[in-house]
Amino acid sequence: MAAETVQIVSFPEGQRPYLDDREVEKVIKGSGMESLPTVLVSIGGVARSGKSFMLNLFVSYLSYVEKVNRFYYPSIDRYYG
Repeated sequence: MAAETVQIVSFPEGQRPYLDDREVEKVIKGSGMESLPTVLVSIGGVARSGKSFMLNLFVSYLSYVEKVNRFYYPSIDRYYG
């Protein structure tokens, strides 16, 4: 199956961004991910502000999690204690 680009967010002039739920549903159902939790991550910013770094960090972390089959959560008590 060949990959294709699908626009799931549009930016109508003078309005708030619009998420096309039907397109998102098609992407999820067409990829065999129906039973998995799905998160849409959007990172925006000016040039050279670390957007690619952050996305690559997410991918590296999730690849690690998949490899060792467990999540790493630093002690969140210090944040919510």
